[in-house]
Amino acid sequence: MYIRPTISLFNCVFVLMLSSTRFFKTLSFTPSSVRYCSHARLHTRLFTSTSTSTSTEGSSSNENSWTAPSTVISSLSSPPPASIEASPSHPAPSSSSGLAEFSDLIQNFSSSPIEKLLLRDSLLIYVKRDDLLRLRGPGVTGNKARKMLSLVQSGLSNDEGEGKKVNAIVSHGGHQSNAMLALAAVARHLDVPFRYYCKKVPRYLRSNPSGNFLRAKSLGMEVVELDGGEYSEAFATTPTVDPPFPAPQPSSLWIPQGGASNLSLAGCNKLAAEIYDFYVDHIPEGSRIATVIPCGTGCTALLVHREIRRLMERHEGEGCLEVVGVGVCGGRKGIIQQMKLLSEATGGAGETLPEVIDCKVPFAKPDQRVLDIWKEMKEYGVFLDLIYGAPAWLSIFRERQKEEGKLKNMQILYVHTGGLEGISSQLTRYKHLEMVEDGSVQ
Repeated sequence: MYIRPTISLFNCVFVLMLSSTRFFKTLSFTPSSVRYCSHARLHTRLFTSTSTSTSTEGSSSNENSWTAPSTVISSLSSPPPASIEASPSHPAPSSSSGLAEFSDLIQNFSSSPIEKLLLRDSLLIYVKRDDLLRLRGPGVTGNKARKMLSLVQSGLSNDEGEGKKVNAIVSHGGHQSNAMLALAAVARHLDVPFRYYCKKVPRYLRSNPSGNFLRAKSLGMEVVELDGGEYSEAFATTPTVDPPFPAPQPSSLWIPQGGASNLSLAGCNKLAAEIYDFYVDHIPEGSRIATVIPCGTGCTALLVHREIRRLMERHEGEGCLEVVGVGVCGGRKGIIQQMKLLSEATGGAGETLPEVIDCKVPFAKPDQRVLDIWKEMKEYGVFLDLIYGAPAWLSIFRERQKEEGKLKNMQILYVHTGGLEGISSQLTRYKHLEMVEDGSVQ
């Protein structure tokens, strides 16, 4: 039996603390601080939101069949809360006022910082640093920390505390998926098995496990391999139907590829609220700003777009705040189709979808243009992955140069979704093709 979780946003006020990483040791998380890098073209200011926009709650309950997790676990109790870790050099901010009654759920409340970058001497772009988030407990980072917080907080336990309401987590996707690794870590943290369906593991990866695949396996992930045709047939349907395989446990939680479901609603709504607060507090009245989000399934872009539209309906001033997705996986048409299916599965059938721009590079294949952008952004102090981040920036620069590009006359706020866990295996592929030399990148 597969079950569909329901999520209470009441339980999911996002607990964000800022964590330093080996890639960002020079960052200061003081809202008023200004950082000057050795690179002359970069001037960065960090912002943190202090307002408290709230999100609406979606709910649905149908324990015995899944349609796509349709909010995130309101029927499940909450153990001691998950939170975002802070390093000793970047101590956690104090708890916000007004949250005392939620003290059993929330330890700290903050938002990821926003940096202001001057690129190529004239292009001013804001970067929302979700890559700095780290979920305490399973250690999930970046965008997946937002998506998985509700699942971690629920503990998958019965309201009565009699064992687990969910006995296993099941999903599917690619061999080096960030979502795969995040779910493996969450399952390990919650002490439930994790089964993962994928296409046949390549011979080299089987003999030399690496990257996210190696990490997920070490966390106890059970891999079920399918041939290409069987995999495509099994997962070509919409996320509103049960997977065509028996559940591994009496009550198994099915999570679509990439966590593309309302399981992510709470974290995405919180992200939207942070972006809206930044827009109100720091962007001049009447400005037009595009929130650019790399898209694998389109889940984050769709849910953030939905909540920003709701927040903008109450905005009294002039101006425009919208979401623009970059169709990194599947291109513009593929992402729009995914968004339509997800919209139907999450109760938003017929809603307006965010704009999506095309990505002109093959998905997840080594490409010199992607590598060049990756190196350039690294010089600006922005460390990207080579699967989503670098191709997204390639698309941003292209759209800015086009005469009628979607981003031509708009300010840009880029959401850095993280995904840095797999960077070593990504660079290894470039090394095998002799596109980079050992020791030439750090």
